[in-house]
Amino acid sequence: MKTKFLGGVLLGLLSSALVSQAAYITNFNTAVPTDGGSNFATADPLDQDGWTINDSNPGLSFLLNKTGGGKLLALGGYFNPTSVETVNLTRAIYEPAGTSIVKIDYGLVNSKSPLTEATDPPFYAYDDSFGFTFSDASGPLLTIGIGPVSPTPVETKRQIYISELGGSPTALNPDGIKPSDYSLIGLFNLRITFGVSGSDLTYSGRADDRNGLAGGLINFSGTLPGKANAVITELGINYKSTNPDGLDFNGSNFMVVDSIMIPEPSAALTGVMALGLFGLRRRR
Repeated sequence: MKTKFLGGVLLGLLSSALVSQAAYITNFNTAVPTDGGSNFATADPLDQDGWTINDSNPGLSFLLNKTGGGKLLALGGYFNPTSVETVNLTRAIYEPAGTSIVKIDYGLVNSKSPLTEATDPPFYAYDDSFGFTFSDASGPLLTIGIGPVSPTPVETKRQIYISELGGSPTALNPDGIKPSDYSLIGLFNLRITFGVSGSDLTYSGRADDRNGLAGGLINFSGTLPGKANAVITELGINYKSTNPDGLDFNGSNFMVVDSIMIPEPSAALTGVMALGLFGLRRRR
């Protein structure tokens, strides 16, 4: 009887606290190019699962066929240069940050080899920076960035950065992930768990190499002061072209995204609850 009572109380608390949050789970398998070309999104009004882009140049967001079926979303300067400093591909969502778990499968692609770059500008694969930004109504909460290794760009490695509340980026250690070749795209898994501590929003996460290209885990964590009640209202995929070579060219590498998952907390905890209640039942 005690076991049943505890189980009922726990389930009641979970359902009452978590019922208001909706999941956002997507892949791009059913997406189609717009404007009859390679575009996934344009600056025009968009009906592509709610994603919009802030750059009118075509071909900055495009789709690639995935080995084994399905599609990958790609963002970068492979087809065209940018017309703004930072390209943002964004979608409106509504996720209370303190109860959110984010999972993103992504990859970074070198579209030109170092030897080709030396003889065939303007393709500079290491020039560009990418990232994912989670924002509330007042602006960015957290950005996970991927950029050139500092101080000298390295073709075979990309640095991962963290930016809190729109502030300056902090480089993580170990200092990078290995990008893929266009002909064999490898994917990484990014996972972020948000939580609440008093009036603050906490986060912890990891970027791991799912296909063994670089090896190991890149872990991170931090606190966003005063943001315990923040609601994530926008998800952004970012692309910024830089020119460390001193030439006015966009880089030609790009980031791909396979899937984005922000499940309902109730769904994420169902398995944990089942295990917990099963344990109570075994001890009865």
